[in-house]
Amino acid sequence: MRTKREVAFLTAVGLGLMGVAPGCREQQPASDRPLPRNAVAMVADQVISLETFQQEMARRAGSTPGKYHGLDEKVALLEELIRFEVIHQKARAAGYDQDPRIVASLKRTMVARYQEDQAARLGAPTVTAAEITGYYQLHLDHFGTPARVRAALIEIKVSRTATSEHRTRISQRAEAVLAEAKTNVFPDHTFGLLAQRHSEHQPSRYRGGDIGWLTVGDTNSGWAPALLGAIFKLSQPGEFSPVIETPGAFYVVKLIESQPAEVRPLEEVKAGIEYSLLREKAQQQQEQLYAAFRQGVPVWTNLALLESVPAPAPEPLPPRVPGATTGPGVKPRQGSKP
Repeated sequence: MRTKREVAFLTAVGLGLMGVAPGCREQQPASDRPLPRNAVAMVADQVISLETFQQEMARRAGSTPGKYHGLDEKVALLEELIRFEVIHQKARAAGYDQDPRIVASLKRTMVARYQEDQAARLGAPTVTAAEITGYYQLHLDHFGTPARVRAALIEIKVSRTATSEHRTRISQRAEAVLAEAKTNVFPDHTFGLLAQRHSEHQPSRYRGGDIGWLTVGDTNSGWAPALLGAIFKLSQPGEFSPVIETPGAFYVVKLIESQPAEVRPLEEVKAGIEYSLLREKAQQQQEQLYAAFRQGVPVWTNLALLESVPAPAPEPLPPRVPGATTGPGVKPRQGSKP
């Protein structure tokens, strides 16, 4: 069942859409009540002023040349404004101006517009060249690339529960591989075919043991800390590290190449710094405005009541289409994009 308010509103809309709502001629006021001088029409007691009409005409015309030059177009626009006002008055009469959702929407619009107007009075924030340079100097680590190294390795696995004698044999085998590698130098500084013969690290053994680039100081690559520490100590391409022992393997390691840390020049990052500073200043401006708004406005809170408010129940999913694997009603699998 629809409420009286909804019935009244839908009736007004229906009349407007069917063209039953009176037009310009039917809306002429009685002869003893002439139109105000600045009015192009009146709907009951509501004036559609010349200024309102011109603003709406300019908004709709935009940059279209020749728009609304003819009287017919102007009359058609006025009919739209009259129709809108007729339905607006019917909606008010039905109490829609008191609807909490509409009141809340109007409040949000007012708040947004008021904040925009007050911020406009302050003017847009600006950033000086000195501020950009100062930020750059204080945050050099944000504008550089860290030192990196590219290494090759031969992995010889050993059980974590192996006896000391067995570990000794594996260690001796790794030392023999290291000695062999030092006498078989490859131009690309990898282990070449030696990795295929001796390494048990499957992803790299067919690439000469090349494990790719590592960021110096990064301990989250998945390799054992002892191994990373040894790699990061290497400085010259082709340099070997002593055999490295970890609980699960012995490693023969050499450096393929390295890249020093670099800092991008100010000119390359200037635009990004300016954008960040402008956003920061705009946020500060908003906070200062709110602090000014808050002055003289008493505020009380009820935290006990707030804590008792239950969380809203999630909205139910729409019905699932039979056989569908994506779309409405189908929950995305974990790790997949919705």
